[in-house]
Amino acid sequence: MFDKIIFEKIMKLSENSPQPKGLTSKTTQQVSDYFKEHFNSCLPQGYIEFLNVMNGFSYDGHSIFCCYNDEIEKNYPRYSSLDLVTFNTNFYANTDISDYILLGKSSIDYIGYIKAKNKYVIMTNGTMQHLKEFEAFNEMIMDFLKLS
Repeated sequence: MFDKIIFEKIMKLSENSPQPKGLTSKTTQQVSDYFKEHFNSCLPQGYIEFLNVMNGFSYDGHSIFCCYNDEIEKNYPRYSSLDLVTFNTNFYANTDISDYILLGKSSIDYIGYIKAKNKYVIMTNGTMQHLKEFEAFNEMIMDFLKLS
């Protein structure tokens, strides 16, 4: 499960900046099915659990991608560039790199899921050099958002 303590820390970071509500399990399953069909990998379970609690997150230059929907369009228009499907589609179309599902970014890093290893990763957004690999989404988020 997406850790309640991490959720509380994220909410504390963003207490002056509301964040999108989570998605239904049906919606996350549809998005995961889309990824299986188009990117040869379902969404990783840890990220799905995150999406069920909050549909994206952005604070202080660190963003975790959302699934663009009517709520995002209406209440969080700046999140349109953080759409999971659009970002990955553009990334796959403009590079020859297909090893990852990209889940978020900062000005210097990407966070993602290594499909072949079933691991999460923080990597540079220039050379895709792995900075750290993680077994769990929660561990990666703690490090990426500097919550520890």
